[in-house]
Amino acid sequence: MSRSLLKALASLFIVSLAAVLAVVMVTKEWGTRDDLPHAPVRGGGVSTPGWHRSALGMLKPYALTESLERGGVQYRADRSVPLGRLADHVDTAGELMADWAGFALDEGVPPVRYVYLCRLVETLLAIERHHDFKSIYQSLDSSKTKGRTFEPRGGYYKPLSLVILLDRPGSDAEWDVPHEIVHSIVEVAGRDVASVLNEGLAELLAPAALYAKGARPGDPLPLDLDVAWRSCEELDRISRPGVLSRLFALDYWSFRDAKVENLYYELSTSLVHLLLTHEHPALEGRFPVLISRLRRYPDTWDAFRKTYPPALVERLWVERVKEWRKLPWKKAFGRNWILHGTDLIARQHIRGGSALLRTEPLGEDGFRLTFSWDELPGEAATAGFVVSDGSPLSSIVFGFENGDLIRAQSLVSEWKLQATLPKPDGLDRMAEWSLEWNPSDEEIVWRIGDEIIHRESGIDPGQHLGLFFESRLEQDEAGVRDIRFRNVELTR
Repeated sequence: MSRSLLKALASLFIVSLAAVLAVVMVTKEWGTRDDLPHAPVRGGGVSTPGWHRSALGMLKPYALTESLERGGVQYRADRSVPLGRLADHVDTAGELMADWAGFALDEGVPPVRYVYLCRLVETLLAIERHHDFKSIYQSLDSSKTKGRTFEPRGGYYKPLSLVILLDRPGSDAEWDVPHEIVHSIVEVAGRDVASVLNEGLAELLAPAALYAKGARPGDPLPLDLDVAWRSCEELDRISRPGVLSRLFALDYWSFRDAKVENLYYELSTSLVHLLLTHEHPALEGRFPVLISRLRRYPDTWDAFRKTYPPALVERLWVERVKEWRKLPWKKAFGRNWILHGTDLIARQHIRGGSALLRTEPLGEDGFRLTFSWDELPGEAATAGFVVSDGSPLSSIVFGFENGDLIRAQSLVSEWKLQATLPKPDGLDRMAEWSLEWNPSDEEIVWRIGDEIIHRESGIDPGQHLGLFFESRLEQDEAGVRDIRFRNVELTR
């Protein structure tokens, strides 16, 4: 046997041994190949690529503090995360896709096999570069190259059957993971689906996965009020003939360009909300037809105009936005308010306060604003009524904080507790909360049930009455605080 042949055999043995060791290392954390079933869907199956393991193996050096497996999906995180609740939202997203979009996965198994939440952008970029996702990690300077103009935050990586997202202060994994799961199901329904449809559906169903489990066509869908307000601001753009064809023609990076500040996301969500909820015979129940045509028509716009009359959709879209202009709410400061039927949901993933005000000032007519709660605000949160001119520097809060009823007032850059008020018996039974405006005395009266909690006079009739929520997340804490104001109603 020649020396060159011996060298070749020795090299082959070393390579084989290294490959076996690599498989053992990854299998120890992620399971065997038999633990990774295919993801069958109606109309065809999606197989898990065999080469994805090297990406998952790259996660090995990072400390995985949380893990869960459910429904064929493995969830991993490198910090303490309530993965069970996250898995619930993923299950709900799949159910909503079946009920609203008419596309169900066989046995409910999504094409995503792994969900990984990481704290470090370096982890995300390492996986992107390892698999040569040049279209994803290239230069952020769009003047030099057409690519990402926003900070990397992860997403759905179809070739890896993987959702990987940054989970750090300011992020919202509970919203983002269902969003990416919807993308993965849409990718099964059709190839290269236009962003206007893909992102609009994902952004609409993400809050539905959080707050509308069991919602069926005909029920109200949660609507991010920022979507409604931005659509109102852009009514002139929406009113231009041919706006739909231009939206569908946007390429991947133009749609996501940071310079437009999420404009196309919000317009797309507004459009898909119309398609799923409008009762016009040409729209109602037609979305599943559109989804079924995505496979037959390689161009999403062709599938869309075979399903809907574009001119009619544009007209109804304008009418819907004009209806939103009549919404009785405006944001004062902060953001993340969601309208769901008669409920209003405040959601904060950063430290700070957020106020939603009635558009009309207190004025000369008396009225009452009422709501109820399923549960009181938790720790590190304050919620209740606010009287404000729209600035956080001149606002008074009447609410609940750390087990107490409080009156607080903003002073410069912080809230100053002015008084702790007596609590009525049975507060935890969540009677109706109300704030009544008496213009003759320029007085507001705060009640819980039939019991008066506080009276205050000398209120400027030019102020606005609304709802307030503050999250006191630590600056280095990743997570979300939210509260649902039930049955919000104004009576005169």
